[in-house]
Amino acid sequence: MPEAKKDRFNELLDRTTGSLATLASNSSTGKKFATKKVEFNSSLMGSQTLYSLVQCTPDLTVSDCNKCLRGARMQLPTCCDGKQGWMGSATKLYS
Repeated sequence: MPEAKKDRFNELLDRTTGSLATLASNSSTGKKFATKKVEFNSSLMGSQTLYSLVQCTPDLTVSDCNKCLRGARMQLPTCCDGKQGWMGSATKLYS
């Protein structure tokens, strides 16, 4: 993946998973999950779709869920820099 596209993808992934962490941890249904579909356009690679899901177990408090998901989000640059597809222990998944 070209460096410029990888940077844009990583920024999009960071923004998306950050907003999903807030939505999931503050879920009024108590199910503590959130999903999002985002179109990603690149002049080099065309249009792609980013599908994201984050989830906590219902027994976690709002604070613990948010902390867990944000911690998983912080791992993305280290484990998955520009890679497509990942699932972590807090349950954060994107494709």
